[in-house]
Amino acid sequence: NGQIIFTTLIPNAQICQSGGTSFLMELDVHGGRRLPYTTLDVNSDHKVDSQDDVSLAINGQTVTVHASGLGSTEGILSAPTILNSGATEMKYSTGSTGGVFVVIENPGPRAHGRQAWRQLF
Repeated sequence: NGQIIFTTLIPNAQICQSGGTSFLMELDVHGGRRLPYTTLDVNSDHKVDSQDDVSLAINGQTVTVHASGLGSTEGILSAPTILNSGATEMKYSTGSTGGVFVVIENPGPRAHGRQAWRQLF
């Protein structure tokens, strides 16, 4: 669908401690830009709409943008499993805390189901 989906790994700030956290990220595959539509259910209301956009300060100005990532509530995340029902996608990632991180997403206007899969190491 023209998107690159990946998780980040942010290690624990205490050098000798285990654990950490992650973000689930979704960007435009052509150049790594923010997607031009609301993608993530940031407010967890099971709908993806303008209420999920976020405000940022850019060059001293507050602007509202579409979120490109969502912080984990389950520690370090695995690569997500994606289930598509047409109008929405759900991404499931197991976390290092033992729980499952679930995100509802808008698959976007180019959604045609999975066309290919490539895991990068």
